[in-house]
Amino acid sequence: MLPFFGLGKCLRDRGHKVVVVTHRQFREIAERIDVQFVSVGDPAARTQALSDPDLWRPRRGLQIVMDQLFPDPLQCYRVLAELAGEHTVVIAHPFAFAARLLQERDGIPCATALLSPCLLRSNHRVPVMYGRRGLSKMAAPLKTLMWYLADRWLIDPAVLPGLNRARDALQMEPLSRPFADWILSPTLTIGLFPEWFAPPQPDWPEQVRLTGFPAFHTTRPVPSELREFLNCGEPPIVFTPGSGHVDREHYFAVASTACEQLDRRAIFLSPTAPGPTANDRVMRLPFAPLHAILPHCEAVVHHGGVGTTAAALRAGLPQVIRPFGFDQFDHAARIDELGMGVCLSRKEFAPSTLVSALGGLLEDHQIARRCQQQARQLKQNQPVAESCELIEKLFG
Repeated sequence: MLPFFGLGKCLRDRGHKVVVVTHRQFREIAERIDVQFVSVGDPAARTQALSDPDLWRPRRGLQIVMDQLFPDPLQCYRVLAELAGEHTVVIAHPFAFAARLLQERDGIPCATALLSPCLLRSNHRVPVMYGRRGLSKMAAPLKTLMWYLADRWLIDPAVLPGLNRARDALQMEPLSRPFADWILSPTLTIGLFPEWFAPPQPDWPEQVRLTGFPAFHTTRPVPSELREFLNCGEPPIVFTPGSGHVDREHYFAVASTACEQLDRRAIFLSPTAPGPTANDRVMRLPFAPLHAILPHCEAVVHHGGVGTTAAALRAGLPQVIRPFGFDQFDHAARIDELGMGVCLSRKEFAPSTLVSALGGLLEDHQIARRCQQQARQLKQNQPVAESCELIEKLFG
C-alpha cells in the first residue's frame, strides 16, 4: 500500500484532490498525509487470509488472494463509480479489477501501477514464478503453451468467477484469460521499478513506462531500544521473513545459529514477536522502519517482497533472499542476476548454507561496490514525481 500513498501524497501536493480506497486499517496513513479515505473489503477475511498457510502454496494462494485479500470487484466498482467525477483518474493495482471495469464501462481514465515486473508477461525474459528455474530459454511455442496452461488451470479458476459475476451484473461480456492483457490499463501502465532491475522486453505492452522504486515511508519512529542497540556495537544483519504465515521459530533459529558462527549481531523483525527483547548480540521486535535502520546495518536476509528488496537496494546492502511465494521468486532471481545477493530455497535455508551465503556476500568487495553504486543511482531519481507527471497527462 505504501507506494499508492506515496503517489497520493505527491498528487495532493501538486494540487489534486485525492481519495484512497482500500482496507480500513490503512485509514491512519491517509489521515496522516491529509487525503480522503474510503474503506472497502472485509477486515476479518484479510486477517484470516494472511494467517492461512495455503496463501503461500501455488495452487491455493491466488484463490485466497482473490477471495479474501482484494475487495469484491462489484462492490468496489460501485464505490468508485460514486466517487468518480468529470475529471477523475483512477490509479490502481492490477488486481483491483474495479478500476478496469470503470475504465471499460464508463470511460474513466485508469493508470495501472505495477509494483513488480512479475505480471509483465514476456517470452524473452520469462518471470521466475516458482523456485529458481528460469524458463526463458524454452522454445517460443512451449512458452506460449505454458502461459495458456497457467491461465486455464491456475489463474482463470481463481479470478474469473468473481470478475465475471461483476461483469454480468454490469451487463458486460464475460472475459477469459484476463491476465494475458486485460488487467493492465491500455492507456498507461506504470512500472514502479527501474530499468536496470527489470530491463524492458520487446514483447511488453507499449503503454508500459518504468519510473523506479517509490520511497514513501510511514512516520513511525525507531524504538529507543533499537536506536541504543544500533549505537552500541558493529552493524548487525537484519532478518525478516515478512508478514505472511511462515515457521518463524525455525526461521530465526537458523538465523541465530548462523550469526553465532559468523560472530555477527542481528535484528529479528517479526509481527508476532511479543515486544522489544534484546541482549548485546540480538534484538527481536515486531516492527522497525527499514528506511531508517538499514543504513546502519551490514546485510539483509528477507523473503523477497518488493518493498524490502527496494529498501535494501536503497541502503546499498547485500541481500540473502529466501522466497515463500508469488513475485518473491522473481525478485530473488533478479537480485541474484544483478550480483547483489543470493537466493536460498526452502531446503537450502539451513545454518551451514546461510553462513556460506552471508560470509561470501560480506567478504566480496565487488558486491559491496555494486550495491553502493546502485544505491547512489536510486537516490538521484524521483520516481514518484515522474509517475505523477505521467498520470497528470491522463486528465482531459
